[in-house]
Amino acid sequence: METPITPPTVSPIPEVLVKSSDFFNTLLYAGTSATWTAHSGLGFQPNFTWHKSRTSTGWHGFCDSVRGVDASSGCKAVYSNSNNAEESSTSEYLDGYQSDGFTVGLNGTFGANGEDYAAWCWKMGTSSGITTNGSTNITPLGYSFNATASQSIIYYNGNQTGGDKVPHGLGVKPDLIIVKDVVDANSWNVYHVSNGATKYMLLDSSETVNTNTNRWNDTEPDSVNFTLGASAAVNGNDNNYIAYCFANKRGYSRAGKYTGDGASSGQFIYTGFKPSFILVKCETHAEPWLLWDNKRAGYNVKNYRLNPNQNVVENTSDEIDLLSNGFKFRSSGAHLNGDGRSYIYMAFGQSIVGTNNVCATAR
Repeated sequence: METPITPPTVSPIPEVLVKSSDFFNTLLYAGTSATWTAHSGLGFQPNFTWHKSRTSTGWHGFCDSVRGVDASSGCKAVYSNSNNAEESSTSEYLDGYQSDGFTVGLNGTFGANGEDYAAWCWKMGTSSGITTNGSTNITPLGYSFNATASQSIIYYNGNQTGGDKVPHGLGVKPDLIIVKDVVDANSWNVYHVSNGATKYMLLDSSETVNTNTNRWNDTEPDSVNFTLGASAAVNGNDNNYIAYCFANKRGYSRAGKYTGDGASSGQFIYTGFKPSFILVKCETHAEPWLLWDNKRAGYNVKNYRLNPNQNVVENTSDEIDLLSNGFKFRSSGAHLNGDGRSYIYMAFGQSIVGTNNVCATAR
């Protein structure tokens, strides 16, 4: 009698954790001579958009639904390459976010005729019911959060009291927080998990990492709140601030650190997903911030770069490969892979990853 054959064990279909294209996407568009022009193709209605001309020295413009993008009441913009206070326009910036994109005005930052643009776009969406606890001291003026994708926008009023706490809406500890004073000319302050709450970096500067208790009060964020120091850069008395908060999400986002090796065929950085956006900064030396995405012209190794703290045109150097589970440098340049230098990064993904950690293929 034949021995019965035991059927092989079949793994269950993996649970999809995050479909990244529902929460982040890059939209490329051309400026026109029209006062207002709609651009679509995102796949969702954004809440936070970051715009940059690729072909001119236009500034990096940040707008969001929390501060407002309605041109009739004045769209509000801040710029990552400047410490300027918020600017408002009823005729040039943004005329709203639509279900699949946005409408931009005739402006060098957002839609000047004949220029090519990139817009990096995030979806939050929930604007009520943010979680607070007994430690929360500052109630936001407004917010939009997405706990599924672990990302949020928080708009708050400072009080210059070190140790006060602001809710972030993520439900887990943030790994990246970017804060800008929208009232006064103060630099952008960045908390990055790999540096901890004793340190901060400046998004509008090439400076190295700084150490001071007056930014995050030497207190790590938790699953409900992030903590402010008494610096006017993050918590000036009666000043308003915008904070963009992100936590690592498997298959979608990852904040991390690496050490350069100085090799022309350099470091491979594992993210666990196929990157569609990468932000890098050398923290030990004065180098510019670096930004790549998977939509602008180019293919491994020709992935074009922009610099968030500089109003420069797109750089077309051969520097980086975007791979199925991370990214690899193809340059020994000190700005991205200097021997022994330390770098922080934030990446957002293109793939869908389930509980079995299966990644997408390389492009």
